[in-house]
Amino acid sequence: MQTPKRNRSEIKREAIMLAAKELFQTQGVQGTSMDELARVAEVSKRTVYNHFASKEALVLELVAELWQSANADIKVRFVKDQPLHPQLLEVLNAEIAIMTNPDYLELVRVAIGHFMFHPGALKCELESRVTHESALRRWLSEGIKSGVLPKLDVNEVEATLHGMIKGVCFWPSLMQLCEPLPKGELERLGADIAAFFEFKYLSGRR
Repeated sequence: MQTPKRNRSEIKREAIMLAAKELFQTQGVQGTSMDELARVAEVSKRTVYNHFASKEALVLELVAELWQSANADIKVRFVKDQPLHPQLLEVLNAEIAIMTNPDYLELVRVAIGHFMFHPGALKCELESRVTHESALRRWLSEGIKSGVLPKLDVNEVEATLHGMIKGVCFWPSLMQLCEPLPKGELERLGADIAAFFEFKYLSGRR
C-alpha cells in the first residue's frame, strides 16, 4: 500500500515534534525556549504556535503519539475460532513492551518533571490521551462484538489490567526505583495477568 503523501503542514508538525523530543530530553521543558524549538525544527515561531498552543500541549502530544503509534503497530486482532489464552497473552505482552519502552518512559519522565506541581492534571490528560485506542481495548471490543467474550465493561477491564502492568513494571521503572525487569519476568507478568483475567471475567461463563 502506498504511503499517503504528506502536506507541508504535516511535514512541519513532524519536524516540530522531532525537535521537541530531542530538546526536551536533553535540556528539559523549562530549559527549552520556543525560539530554540523553532530554530531546531527549521520553522518559524509562529508555525510552532499554530500547531501547539504551549510547550505543555507539545509534551503531552509526544507521549500520546508514541503510545498510539506503538499500539497501532500491534497487529493482534481477535480471532473468533482461535483459543483465547494465546491471543490475550500476545496482546498483554505487546502492551507491557510499550510501557517498558525506554523512549516512552523517558518522555513520561519529562512530562512528570514539567507537571510536578499539577500531577492530577497530568494524570487526567495522559489517561485520556493514551488509552483512547489501546490494542487491549481493541481486542476486548472485538471479542465482545463477536459474542465469544461476555458483555464486559471494557473501561473497567482495561483499567484493571493496565493497572497491574503499571504497578509492577511501569511506575517502578519510571521512578527508577529498580532496574528494568528482565524479559523472563515480564513474560511471567503477562501470563499472571492473563490468568487473572480468565479467572475473574471468564470463570463460569464458558
